[in-house]
Amino acid sequence: MHPRKTETQSLWGRLASLRLTLALFLILAGASILGTLIPQNRPFQEYLEMYGSVATRIFKWVGLTDVYHSLWFMGILGLLVVHLVACSLQRLPATWKSLRTPQRPLSDGLLKSLPVVKRFELEAGVEEVVEALRGSAPRFFSRFKQEKIGETLHLLSQGGRWSRMGAYVAHMGVLGVLVGATIGFAFGFKGFVQIPEGKSVELVEERGSGKMVPLGFQVKCERFHVSSYPDGTPREYRSDLVFMKDGRRELEGALRVNHPISFGGYQFYQASYGISARVTFEAQKDSAGPPLKIIMEPGDTSAIDPQGQIVVRFLRYETDLQGRGPAVLLAHLRQDGHPVAGWVFQRDGKATIGGWSLKISHVEEHRWTGIQVKRDPGVWIVWVGCGLIMVGCAMAFLGVHRRIWIKLEPGKDGTHCWIAASSNRDIEGTKRQVEMLAEEFVKKGVRKSRG
Repeated sequence: MHPRKTETQSLWGRLASLRLTLALFLILAGASILGTLIPQNRPFQEYLEMYGSVATRIFKWVGLTDVYHSLWFMGILGLLVVHLVACSLQRLPATWKSLRTPQRPLSDGLLKSLPVVKRFELEAGVEEVVEALRGSAPRFFSRFKQEKIGETLHLLSQGGRWSRMGAYVAHMGVLGVLVGATIGFAFGFKGFVQIPEGKSVELVEERGSGKMVPLGFQVKCERFHVSSYPDGTPREYRSDLVFMKDGRRELEGALRVNHPISFGGYQFYQASYGISARVTFEAQKDSAGPPLKIIMEPGDTSAIDPQGQIVVRFLRYETDLQGRGPAVLLAHLRQDGHPVAGWVFQRDGKATIGGWSLKISHVEEHRWTGIQVKRDPGVWIVWVGCGLIMVGCAMAFLGVHRRIWIKLEPGKDGTHCWIAASSNRDIEGTKRQVEMLAEEFVKKGVRKSRG
């Protein structure tokens, strides 16, 4: 044999080995555990706070902060695909040949190789036995194919042979899931958007990149509702959404947790909610001059003096902080040092920044709903793959390829009968079925003795 051909066969055999199966599944399980324990796709600053600079840089370099999109994880999935293909191609030809090969009559050599064999001596002749079976149990008799060799009659039956293809159907399902997931990773989209109640958006922030991606239509939150348990914890939160295109209302629906809405090729999921505010501040240098009004929302940056020298940023809003009512977290962006942050309370507080007095004069609260937006072009392939896995497992574990032989040979005082059977699994069930066949002969009173 050619050395190169031998090496190829050896490599192909290793790719189809059971050890590789176990190793790949253990590695994938370990990667999934890491992807669960380590938060995925968070801002770099969050990782620094949780793990420190050294561990964060290692995690980023290895790809542990985005495990399921990392090159090494995709490489393992690719190797799993090659492994499944190798397993199927190595074993499929022999299985297919076995399924296509007709059942042979019961010979002496075949009889010795079968795991279940019973022998009977019958008083009646061969034709009488066949007529008794055909008359009393026509459905039973119709399962068998007759083949006569000389004076000997062979009854052949087999069922469930296609169950042996279950493993290959399941393999196709796994390949479908992997291919569909790969398509979703490569061409899918995941994003997040906050929509204030009564407002609409048409741009969504892509997860990971932070880019604003246009949807091609508008999504409006007409109403947001939260229902709570008696202790105040949220029971359900719902967003009444309207999807509009070219100014027309195309779809309306209530978005709830675990009840997504699909529109325009995207799926929308209820993820979070919160309360924001439009806050009016009054800034005053001294009591003599009129106050300067400044209107800000979270994330805004504005100067509180006419010269634009004193700049503050609206960081956060709380409806009731420490029981003291509405409060705003402001940061003073100083040119000569680090920003300084502090809370400003509406009821009884004010801040002094750069000689200016700043207080809250009016708060206009509004709720917002947080929505995850997803597009996955490979999801239907994943669902087909899952269906094939279920069908394949049902075929492999519930189906039994069982073959039965009955040999009726004329004798001096009647008929010699052999009942033999084999199956790819459930040998005990096969023995019970052979016993039931033997009882059919007992009921007809044609059995004389058993060997």
